[in-house]
Amino acid sequence: MKKIIRVLCLLLLMLCIAAVASAADKFAFESRNLTVFEGDAINLSSMLVEEGIYAEGGSYTWKSDTPKVVEVASDGTITALKRGTVQITCTIELGNGQKRRASMEVKVARRVTSVTLKRTRNLNFFEPTDGTVAEIMQETTEYPVIVIPVGKVFDLSATAEPEDATNRKVLYATSDPTIAVIQGENVLKGVKAGECDLIVSSVQNPEVTDVYHLLVVQPITKVTITADSKIVSAGSTLQMNAKIDPANAGLQAVKWSCSPETVATIDCSSIRWNTVVY
Repeated sequence: MKKIIRVLCLLLLMLCIAAVASAADKFAFESRNLTVFEGDAINLSSMLVEEGIYAEGGSYTWKSDTPKVVEVASDGTITALKRGTVQITCTIELGNGQKRRASMEVKVARRVTSVTLKRTRNLNFFEPTDGTVAEIMQETTEYPVIVIPVGKVFDLSATAEPEDATNRKVLYATSDPTIAVIQGENVLKGVKAGECDLIVSSVQNPEVTDVYHLLVVQPITKVTITADSKIVSAGSTLQMNAKIDPANAGLQAVKWSCSPETVATIDCSSIRWNTVVY
């Protein structure tokens, strides 16, 4: 019985030694999965983990199971050709004829190339050179200007192209949340009067952006029209004025019109009689 126990202990010790030696011999990729974009070229040899008997290297053979999606060169450089998923295999052969394989799944995604904020009726857009905004802006910008009132909220919507991009989600952010902030995923709110930028970016490719300059203004709460008289003779003119409340409202420009124009016409701040709206 003692002899049998000694033999079993010896076998167990030999198995432990073999297991330790086997654990030290490693040939594998750092990760089993990799996502790249169409057109990317990446060398996978730097992602190999070679330990133990494989540390000295050997003869390598690379293979792609779908070359039409991803090509692989003899040095381990892959070139992503089109959307799809492939299996890349690297086989190492040592001088004694021993071989081992390492595999990685490579997913090829299609890039988002542009994002564009939708111009809805609720948002007021201006060119930065437009006198309506250029005269009151404190900052110089090359971006289109969006004017929003303090305290108001706006739902934002944007598109990402191309339509078959792998991930078309976008992210909204402002350069100064104390001026304007994004609430939830896509709600823009003016916090206080001031200026900052609105950045719309691709979640997939954060470097793809659409940028706007935000001009947050104190909103107009009341417009009062005044004139010397409410009665004027046909063919005469009447000067009318618009009073803005509050006095510190950001944009104080008003648009004049009258109806019907067969009864009266309006020329900027001069009116030839009748109702004025803004």
